[in-house]
Amino acid sequence: MFLFVDDVEPRGGTTLVIRSSHKRVAKMIDNTVDLVDVKQSVMNQRFVASGPWLATLKKSNRLEESFNQYYMAVDTEIDGVGLRVVELTGTRCTGLKKCGSLVYRN
Repeated sequence: MFLFVDDVEPRGGTTLVIRSSHKRVAKMIDNTVDLVDVKQSVMNQRFVASGPWLATLKKSNRLEESFNQYYMAVDTEIDGVGLRVVELTGTRCTGLKKCGSLVYRN
């Protein structure tokens, strides 16, 4: 969950997330026999290794224009899940009741 304490415009230094990554993780979990002893770092490594797009994303320079074209312009499908890097933007939240629609994006 994110809360904006100030207005965040596109390309304003905001947080980047992978849209629908939770669906990709859910598929990975479905294919894992026993999660009791699996560390988060191991799951992160499996997530990154689950496709070349994810592996190169981790090594990419987010400031290069080619990053925007390759990772943010179109969806990439891995095991039936469409993934794309998106930036979280929004307006400053002035009160808890006004925050509900601002802090969650799917």
